[in-house]
Amino acid sequence: MKFHSINTMKYDFGFRVDTGMGIGSGHFYRCISIADELINLGKKIVFLVKNENEILMHFGSRKIPYIILSSNSVEDEITECKNCLFNIRILIIDLPFHNEVYSKLLSTESNIVIIDDQGNKEICSRMLFNGSIVKEYQNYTSKNSSTEFFLGPEFMILRKEFITMREKIKLSNKPIKKILLMFGGTDNEDLTRKILPFFFKTNYELYIVLGLSHPHINEIKKLAQKYDNVNVNVAIQDISSLFSKQDVVISSAGITSYEL
Repeated sequence: MKFHSINTMKYDFGFRVDTGMGIGSGHFYRCISIADELINLGKKIVFLVKNENEILMHFGSRKIPYIILSSNSVEDEITECKNCLFNIRILIIDLPFHNEVYSKLLSTESNIVIIDDQGNKEICSRMLFNGSIVKEYQNYTSKNSSTEFFLGPEFMILRKEFITMREKIKLSNKPIKKILLMFGGTDNEDLTRKILPFFFKTNYELYIVLGLSHPHINEIKKLAQKYDNVNVNVAIQDISSLFSKQDVVISSAGITSYEL
């Protein structure tokens, strides 16, 4: 376990989240949106993560404490988390695959909050948030009768920039000229390179947004240089402004779809 911070520090909130290949960036970005608000309120926070390089890339200029979990198995990983919890008042867990086992094994150790997308599992936590619009993904059971459930799109956690930008946007009936392609932080299905050729030699002005973890950034940049109508952007900070300037956005169906 590697500490970027002093391990005796007391924290109000911890975030157990990962980003990178096979996971994407959505889980991180909604956690960082909560973290930014908590920091503004004067709360002390820490991130518990598996991949140091990925988390540092995504933090950008933020100076946020983090703890690296080094275990290979989920059970050992959770044991590492337990060793940190005496310094963390509330732990927020946002994982794509292991929310259920985390909540069960940590429920007696600390106040646990789960952020989940897929439902259909047993959750043992103080609170659970699932902002999915899909009813089938909102099914849960819990042995803890005091668990509070916050289900449905009104509880979707988005970065503040999208809430602000929404008030400024008006729909347009003008002809389509600008199109944006965006398939998550890692684009696991390599959709960008599959769809891109359909827009070569067209009259559309094409924008491509790639996440920091995308494995084919250099290849796509080289390909785009051959065409005047293709623009490649990596890790855009003000993504809501870029969205607002497009006529059409073609995206994956993750958190990006709710941001749009």
